[in-house]
Amino acid sequence: MKQIAIPVFEDRISNRLDCCENLLLVSVEAGEIKKRDKIHLLQTDPFANLKTMIDLGVDVLICNGITDFYSQRLRENHIEVIPWISGEVEQVLALYVEKKLLTRRKINHGKT
Repeated sequence: MKQIAIPVFEDRISNRLDCCENLLLVSVEAGEIKKRDKIHLLQTDPFANLKTMIDLGVDVLICNGITDFYSQRLRENHIEVIPWISGEVEQVLALYVEKKLLTRRKINHGKT
């Protein structure tokens, strides 16, 4: 089972991971959503927020803006980072589950 974390603001992906207060944690297995939890991040310390994601067992982070600091630390902890994704959480999550989610980087390089 994969644990997907998405920083959220209301029903959209938060503009910046380092400023978000809530994460949607979604468990996906065999292309099906099994469980959803909303996690409130109280910490303003980036190390504490990173530790929270690691402790939650996050496998994949889908986010919009992310600092190099966060991106590097997450990858060092074997968390796949899919950055620069914006829009409504449900649409993005559906695209991810269907394996149709493209990053802007891929789109900009003309790859599908």
